[in-house]
Amino acid sequence: MPRIVYYTALSYTWGSVTTEDHINCDGHLLSITIDLGHALRRMRGMTYSTILWVDQLCINQGGLAEKSREVMHMSMIFRNASSVVLRLGEEEHNSTQTIELNRAINSTMDSYTPYQQPAIADYEDLGISLPGDDRWTNLWWFFNRAWFTRT
Repeated sequence: MPRIVYYTALSYTWGSVTTEDHINCDGHLLSITIDLGHALRRMRGMTYSTILWVDQLCINQGGLAEKSREVMHMSMIFRNASSVVLRLGEEEHNSTQTIELNRAINSTMDSYTPYQQPAIADYEDLGISLPGDDRWTNLWWFFNRAWFTRT
């Protein structure tokens, strides 16, 4: 019977493809991109141990044939992961506050049907800032991060 392997898949943006950072993986020094280095260091504080699947480490980046073949399997790799960690990047444009605004919008909109939405005047009563507030601009910046616009 096949052994089930539970793993966490990391979804992130590569940023510059220049490998300017390094990690020690199972006794081997590996070159990685700066963005992956940031992501892994953030994950280091997680309170549980997990097997981690990261494309930059699990796919031979020097082998074009392997890379092409493995990219076709990535949707299955992410679908079969026991969890997926999404790394959007470092804090910028008040992204923590933006996530809070997004949560407020989502929880408020859950109480409405698709055909029934709050009027602009109701936003403040619902605890959501009015359009024109800087938080809306920050929300725009948030959803224009590289992770959302990559191909």
